[in-house]
Amino acid sequence: MHASAVSHAVPSSTVTPQVAHAWLNVSSSLRYDTDDQRITQAIQDLFFVFAHSPTFRQTMQAVQAGGPVNIRVDPEVATGYCDTLQRTVVLGDIYMRSRSHAVAILAFELTNASLANAFAAHYEAAARTRMTPREFADGMERVEYNTIRACQAAYLEARPALQEEGIDNPGSWNCRITPEGYAEPAIASEEDALRSTQMSGHFGRYEQGYAGMLAQMR
Repeated sequence: MHASAVSHAVPSSTVTPQVAHAWLNVSSSLRYDTDDQRITQAIQDLFFVFAHSPTFRQTMQAVQAGGPVNIRVDPEVATGYCDTLQRTVVLGDIYMRSRSHAVAILAFELTNASLANAFAAHYEAAARTRMTPREFADGMERVEYNTIRACQAAYLEARPALQEEGIDNPGSWNCRITPEGYAEPAIASEEDALRSTQMSGHFGRYEQGYAGMLAQMR
């Protein structure tokens, strides 16, 4: 089942009817179980990001242009992922227990969905050139760095609205607060992102997954 995502109160009078209508339009491409209050709440909270972030509005327009996206929660998943080929976003149960984490991980994976063409191009290049697992993982992380940057921008634009809602969480958006109290990106370059994913094991999971695909093709 699908639910509209503008049933929640708007955080300020700066949100125009046009923006609310635009959200109704783009969110119609999101498919999820309306009985799952975790997803419903996260999508309602995502409206605040959409309403106050030009960057995220562009992201959602790209998501809509690509076709419907299915969203579900999986207790076996740690954080979340987007299957861009199947246009499915899978969110981890633990992350979905916190509103501030849930809205951030949903925004991140929908941004990955908006980059489906870039991921598809990398898959095609990998198949054509027989990339090594490391080359494949490196390319995937470089595409995903675009997601990091877009989400950082969306957070910085929408932060006042998130603060007003009580769901401000800079770290979940790959941002941080400076000693002076300003929000800024915590990952400032593509190389920073690569180092971070290598340390977290995210890079390695891409390597392992691709190595498994190569083994099946032999």
